[in-house]
Amino acid sequence: MKTMIVMMLALVASPVFAETTANCAKSAPRGQEWKECKDTVRSNETVAQYLLTKSGNLYAMMKKGAFCQLTSNVDTFKVSQHANDAAMIYFTKSDDLYVLNKQDGSTDNDCPKAKKHVIMNDVKEYKMATNTNTTIVNAALTKSGKLVAWDNTKPVYTDYGVTDFQMNNCYGVKGKSFNSYVLFTTDYAGFITKVKGKKSGNFYDFIADKATKGRYDSIESFKSKENVCK
Repeated sequence: MKTMIVMMLALVASPVFAETTANCAKSAPRGQEWKECKDTVRSNETVAQYLLTKSGNLYAMMKKGAFCQLTSNVDTFKVSQHANDAAMIYFTKSDDLYVLNKQDGSTDNDCPKAKKHVIMNDVKEYKMATNTNTTIVNAALTKSGKLVAWDNTKPVYTDYGVTDFQMNNCYGVKGKSFNSYVLFTTDYAGFITKVKGKKSGNFYDFIADKATKGRYDSIESFKSKENVCK
């Protein structure tokens, strides 16, 4: 037990945690080889940094010093960026997408008590929303082409036959082209669908606008040709 405490203190004191995200992943304190490290982006977070080892162990470095393991067998993870998202991070295990929420009543130095549950199986890609003009906080795409976008509590948009998608960072930004669309998707034929966000009372409805008449190689080529967000 004493040896374990000494090792934990050594990890906390290690300069790896004071480095930038890019440099952190290159360090290997106490024999642990980091695969990926990411800083938190929201000011109200109690975690300073999340760290994933190459063996799949996911850790949190708290802003007040505690260092704790959250879970194991993790393939990838992303830190929530939307100010209204109750989730702290999203991560995948064997292609299943999990969400970790902060436990009510926890203090700034408490290791997150893992309220972990699967929100999607067979995931191909998942992305965080950074634009707080929309209530959508994240979206994910399965390998079979099902796309789901969530707000803080539930799915708010679903589509099928999707091969790729992107959040629209200029949604709701006055003066920008295509600012009424919250995300874009493309299908197997190369047609682009624009998903419109519309406020209805105190709620938002997300509906698919008509797909483009022309085909595009990618969403990026559509955005470039149509001057999206210009």
